[in-house]
Amino acid sequence: MRLVTSRAMRALEAASGRAGVPPGQLLEHAGLAIARSAQRLTGGARGRTVLALIGKGNNGADALVACNHLARSCGWGVRLCLTQSRAVDPHLAWINDPDLTALVEVALADEPETIPNRLAEWLGASDMVLDGLLGIGASGLARGAVRAILEVCDSFRAQPGQFRVAIDVPSGVDADTGAADPIAFQATHTFATGPAKVGTVIGDGAAKAGRVVELDIGIPGGVLLELGRTFADDGGTWRAIPARVAHLLPARPDRSHKGTFGRVLILGGTGRYPGAPVLAGLGAIEAGGGLVTIANAGKSVGVVPPVETVVLPLADDETPSGVLTATHIADVLACVERCRGMVIGPGLGTDQATVTAVRDLLARIGTHERSLTVVVDADALNAISPVAPDRWPIYSGPASSEAGRGCSFVFTPHVAEMARLTGLTVETVVRDPVGIARESAVRWGVVVVLKGSPSVVASPSGTVVVGAYANAALATAGSGDVLAGVVASLAAQGASTWESAVTGMTLHALAGEAWRAQHGSAGLRSSDLSAWLPVARRMLDRYL
Repeated sequence: MRLVTSRAMRALEAASGRAGVPPGQLLEHAGLAIARSAQRLTGGARGRTVLALIGKGNNGADALVACNHLARSCGWGVRLCLTQSRAVDPHLAWINDPDLTALVEVALADEPETIPNRLAEWLGASDMVLDGLLGIGASGLARGAVRAILEVCDSFRAQPGQFRVAIDVPSGVDADTGAADPIAFQATHTFATGPAKVGTVIGDGAAKAGRVVELDIGIPGGVLLELGRTFADDGGTWRAIPARVAHLLPARPDRSHKGTFGRVLILGGTGRYPGAPVLAGLGAIEAGGGLVTIANAGKSVGVVPPVETVVLPLADDETPSGVLTATHIADVLACVERCRGMVIGPGLGTDQATVTAVRDLLARIGTHERSLTVVVDADALNAISPVAPDRWPIYSGPASSEAGRGCSFVFTPHVAEMARLTGLTVETVVRDPVGIARESAVRWGVVVVLKGSPSVVASPSGTVVVGAYANAALATAGSGDVLAGVVASLAAQGASTWESAVTGMTLHALAGEAWRAQHGSAGLRSSDLSAWLPVARRMLDRYL
């Protein structure tokens, strides 16, 4: 699913006008599409009742056109709550039709009995509430009559069986960032007029939007083709719908051997966190890696690596237990020479000797010309964050979205790690994960997987892919280690760095969804999560 910002949507509308479809025609198409979708949502029944919340802008006009069709063609009763008079608005003229007057009631927000009394009564007695208060250009907290209406809606939540439908974006939600006013309209469905808006699938906006349904509003096909409809690293914004992601999976020919599916090196683990690289190794194996090596700086404390892995112990009598130091770099580089995918960081620790070794190791790896994708995770991110990646030249050049063009990096921070890497606050990162991930990926020349609910992948070319799932079951220690292993494994199997990140995020999420379908949203152990990765792969294979 292609996603658009408010600016991109305005550009689409302008391009449609140049192609012979003016804004007024798009508006009429949008209103009709909303009405038809509303009727389908209610099972095609006649005689329903809709309460439409009408603001002063185009979303209000869309809602008025939709209500006209619902009253005229479906016999729906219509209740209109307007923030201000639209007496001269041609989209409201239909309420004076003698054949429809008995179906329509109108109230202005500034009339004494409208808020809260009449609005509360209508909210409780309508089959559908249609939100046309604010459009994609609105941001910040709602004010005035709009806020008064939203406060009443917030107090009277949807009754069982009632549909609450937002047009384009729920009022009070930022269409670009997903930031939401606490009293933003709570929708069961959002009807996107044209492509879905970024803010309806990310952050608090996703929770407010409910199910997002894209509507055809008559944008010319040639204009949409220019926008791009094929999932690609093209600088746009996408949602990771499984059907679109499936074709990015690396092939698995039957006539193959373990070398066909590549070697992965996992570097991590200390005396305190010996299990982290094991979890990454499990992710790499279950995602299809041919041969996985775990290089552990810590001495054994009872954690047994998977029997399918190769173990490269780095601890010795000359170095402190659990500390990666400069003396280990030569051994690691020798192993890297045979790999196409690498993870560095899970459970590695933040000892100063380790921090120095990680920086030196990444700088050396970054000069490699052979194909290698390095996933920088956890403590490896902590090691470089005080330096600021864009001011520290560990890269031979921007990460390429094409496979086979030298060493490329994937950073996999959670929001707190991203805050440290960028010097921003956690709150700032949470407010605009798409924008910050995109800006960081372009500036640093790496692919960024900003882990969250949902996660976001950004490429150096400015492409952003928003995950399709948010799952509380994945909010558990070690889940990110498994993800890092999955991404490196897919790179080892031949996927490009960007493809590895997008498909890795999606496989990880689908594995969580498959587990939740069987067990619920709590109790998932990360060591069990990896076992569901083949199930997730099979779910994607069905689309091929």
